Amino acid sequence: MKIELRKTSELKPYPNNPRLNDDAVDTVAQSIREIGYDPWNAELLCNQQLGQEDGFEVVEVRQTISVMGPATAEFEKLLRAGRLRHNGNPILTWMAGRCAVRHDQNENIVPTKKDSTGRIDGIVASIIGLSRALDDGGRSIYETRGLLVL
Repeated sequence: MKIELRKTSELKPYPNNPRLNDDAVDTVAQSIREIGYDPWNAELLCNQQLGQEDGFEVVEVRQTISVMGPATAEFEKLLRAGRLRHNGNPILTWMAGRCAVRHDQNENIVPTKKDSTGRIDGIVASIIGLSRALDDGGRSIYETRGLLVL
């Protein structure tokens, strides 16, 4: 992707932007249970604005293998199965082209940049969101279904 500098007056809205549906904003906002965030340079914004002022539950999601690994693995499974959609968003496509995974000695994976200049924030934000969706609140499966005896 070639990056060009342009005047603001020359910019055109992305035609497939789902945010052009202002009628859906309240419905979508009400469907948000919590917002996961990486505390690096975002703690004040997330806790003060989103948490205290806007009333969302905000949950810290650190960028470590133990925290991000399971969600990154699930994200990769969904990607390979063709179950992720982004409406052809060119910025997210560009970010995906700059994203790679880093493996630890146990084959856990986390997203990383292929080069030092690429931005992968949209991919990381998607994985953070998935990590929160996958979280069971620390409950054991035995609390919900009991112990199976064979």
